[in-house]
Amino acid sequence: MQPSRTEIYEISRLLQTALPAMTEPRAIAEADFVARNGIRVLVRGSERYPRRLESCADSPRVLYSLGACSLDAEHTVGIVGTRRATASGLEFTRRLVEDLAGCIDNLVVVSGLAYGIDVAAHRAALAAGVPTVAVVAHGLNMIYPADHRQTASRMIAQGGAIVTEYPSDTVVHRSNFLARNRIVAGLCDVLVVAESASHGGALVTARHAASYGRTVCAAPARWNEPSAQGCNALIAARKAELITSADDLIKVMGWKGRADAPVMPAFDFDGLAPEVRVIVDHLRANPRDTFDDMARALSLTARDLGARLMEMEMDDMVTSLPGGLYQLNV
Repeated sequence: MQPSRTEIYEISRLLQTALPAMTEPRAIAEADFVARNGIRVLVRGSERYPRRLESCADSPRVLYSLGACSLDAEHTVGIVGTRRATASGLEFTRRLVEDLAGCIDNLVVVSGLAYGIDVAAHRAALAAGVPTVAVVAHGLNMIYPADHRQTASRMIAQGGAIVTEYPSDTVVHRSNFLARNRIVAGLCDVLVVAESASHGGALVTARHAASYGRTVCAAPARWNEPSAQGCNALIAARKAELITSADDLIKVMGWKGRADAPVMPAFDFDGLAPEVRVIVDHLRANPRDTFDDMARALSLTARDLGARLMEMEMDDMVTSLPGGLYQLNV
């Protein structure tokens, strides 16, 4: 697209006003680039700037957005996680997005286009027909990692967007990736940590989300899975809501699903011993209760509750987590 001189001038003045450190020649070059490529320049304080991000004290002054996706969609879910995703983490991500797409209108999935969980979330959204937004740590003259160029192109073609705070030709630097995590957190209503080790960018994003007042959710895993220690720690410290499904997330957020959304069959309690059923009922209603919380609530000794939970774990009805928590698997 061949931009007019007037268009380039107006964009360059907008950039210089928002970014005083940007020189006039640099602003003109950037204005020419964004105009030629149909990139939106969203300035903080304007009506076009994403409303969720606007509320964050450290939101970028300028956001560059390529693609038609609305950044103010009614339901925006951020999904992040380790680059070294396991088959379990990838499957959780795929199923979560697929199930959310089946029952929530006006849904957008946000992530960072990185290897592992991030790109899995984007690809799951594409497969489910849901717009997806990638927040990248460089200018829009490139896609990093290069392996994800085709995914990025599909995202734009299917109504998604690629956004960044960095002007074109910005050198890829590690610190940029940490900084962009705050934008992922700021754009969403709820942030899901699908899988994370004890340290990593996903946990940084979770901290940002919590500081912005966003809901943070995490998927639990067995205590000895190194790739899930971050999620388990978030849950144990009560810094994240425990979720195992789209239904859990919808309940946490208080969202209303579509009337025609498929209803998941209820667990069949036939043949379940009363002493086991009372624990199941309690965990369904109080998923963040610890072992001690349950013992007090159910008036059970530690020995009796421990024996019952051990049997339930052997039957794969529950999974023990750090901090005395238990994940209900039914």
